[in-house]
Amino acid sequence: MTDYPDYTSLLQIVGSDITVPIDIETATIGNIEVDIKAQSITDLRIDIEAQSVGVYLQPDWQTKEGNDKSFAATSAILAPNGNYVSDYVVAGGGDLYITHLSFAIYASAAEDFDKQHDGFIVFSHMVAGGVRVTIGANSGFGLALNRPLLIPAGATYRMYGTNKSNHNCYMALSSGGYQV
Repeated sequence: MTDYPDYTSLLQIVGSDITVPIDIETATIGNIEVDIKAQSITDLRIDIEAQSVGVYLQPDWQTKEGNDKSFAATSAILAPNGNYVSDYVVAGGGDLYITHLSFAIYASAAEDFDKQHDGFIVFSHMVAGGVRVTIGANSGFGLALNRPLLIPAGATYRMYGTNKSNHNCYMALSSGGYQV
């Protein structure tokens, strides 16, 4: 027996902070469970460029984001059951994704301002079996789509409205999204 302590047993330190240098760059780590809610973080540094997941720096993301597209069209006076159409042919090189739709319908004459203004609206991809969104409303609506309306490159995107009021009206159609 020697005069040295036995260091093979577990060491328990209570109420102390220990700094242990670890080189994880050269190690392979499996699953690490971290409960961030129960922790307090004072300094967290992550090298985003070194990650292999789908994270992009802002300049890189901007090239992938595409071009914002906004469509707005206002009709001339529409008689009852009059139609208004606005078409956009999607340029080649990128598909169009529509993310929000809106329309307004309002009387063209002051004596009809207090009446009900009904409209029937179709936003569509103009091919057989193409996707379409059909909405009827009084005075108008706005809608953000949970899943974008896809219009492939070369296809026609149509905004179509019908005045279903019993008096003359103006109609404003708008939508937007991005093209990539």
